[in-house]
Amino acid sequence: MRAKILIIDDMPANLQVFCAALSREHDVQIAISGEQGIALARQEKPDLILLDVMMPGLDGFETCRQLKADAELAEVPLVFVTAVSEMEAEGRGLKLGAVDYLTKPINVELARLRIDNLLRRESLRRELQQALSQERLASMVFRHAQEGVLICDAHNRIIDVNPVFTELTGYSREEVLGQNPHLLSSDKHDRAFFAAMWDTLAREGTWRGEVWNRRKDGEVYAERLTISAVHNDRGELCNYIGIFSDITLMKQRFEQLEHLAHYDALTQLPNRLLLRDRLEQGMAQTRRARSLMAVCYLDLDDFKPVNDLYGHDAGDALLVEFARLLKASIRAGDTAARLGGDEFVVLLVDVDSAEQARQAVERIIEAVTVPIRLGDIEVRISVSIGVALFPSDGDSAETLINIADRAMYRSKLAGKNQICFPLPPAAAAPAPADLSV
Repeated sequence: MRAKILIIDDMPANLQVFCAALSREHDVQIAISGEQGIALARQEKPDLILLDVMMPGLDGFETCRQLKADAELAEVPLVFVTAVSEMEAEGRGLKLGAVDYLTKPINVELARLRIDNLLRRESLRRELQQALSQERLASMVFRHAQEGVLICDAHNRIIDVNPVFTELTGYSREEVLGQNPHLLSSDKHDRAFFAAMWDTLAREGTWRGEVWNRRKDGEVYAERLTISAVHNDRGELCNYIGIFSDITLMKQRFEQLEHLAHYDALTQLPNRLLLRDRLEQGMAQTRRARSLMAVCYLDLDDFKPVNDLYGHDAGDALLVEFARLLKASIRAGDTAARLGGDEFVVLLVDVDSAEQARQAVERIIEAVTVPIRLGDIEVRISVSIGVALFPSDGDSAETLINIADRAMYRSKLAGKNQICFPLPPAAAAPAPADLSV
């Protein structure tokens, strides 16, 4: 049976991606505003809603609030679609009732897998509720479930599990009967996590989230878990139902994609995107501490001859070793990033003075200007560095990078393997000539 999916997004490109990915297997409706999406949902109840966060008019959060306030739509699973830079809003969305989130740019394969999993779990959840009322819980769950299922009594003691539970955890049914599900605990979650889980379960009757658990052989794995509290006709709590799927591979793939998006493929240093984020964090930290941050722009001297004489493989090997030396020369709280080619940036936080920044940069030069062996050859490199200080030299990431870049070029002109700070305004730009008669 085809599921009904409602996509609420004001960006045509996002709608096109989702429609292409989902319309073959599901019935897709689209809305280009929160108001239109609410109207369509009330007209024909969907099985799943994909909701963009940033929209004109009603934004995603307000749209979600209004959908969850509608008794007919409150149980419809809702997934927020958000950019990586907006992920700090994830908690806000989950508090409003969202069950998951997808990040832009959309990875079609991961999005389809997540959506299929959500639809399958939601379908199973509805089947379970129906089966409970008809006293056919065990037969329905164990016959149709593709996820692990465990059933506990009102005291949270396991009274039954399905074969997939055994397959995923390594525990047989006999080993877990009468046990508390805590036997699966990985110790990766603190008491506050479980307190919040039980609080939500008591108030709302359902909890959904990601949990790290441990298999019988000791291996830690990630699971997407839904727990439902089951009450009898008299309103008395009689069971807890847990439905879970192993998402370890999915999380590993997501982490790999995140790494590719934020780290340089050759040197494994942060790239431009992550550097921008670290710069913003560093400026905020510096403001709070009322200290200085040094933005250091580095360019290797005479890197091109290495490529020309020994080939690009040797050039790449040199960059990798330089990056290793550079990272080892800075503190744990500092950042070394590669912009591309032979250009790097170092952020030094919690600096007390320009002189302290100079001393730190001199230590970097000392650490990286050493003989480097590339197979059968040995090369010695030098580096030209320009330094800009926040907040005295600029108040934005772009300005600081540009100022440090210009200072680096002055280092090149000064004879290479030099450190230059920005020139005072009077020295940087000569005063206009006096044209008065």
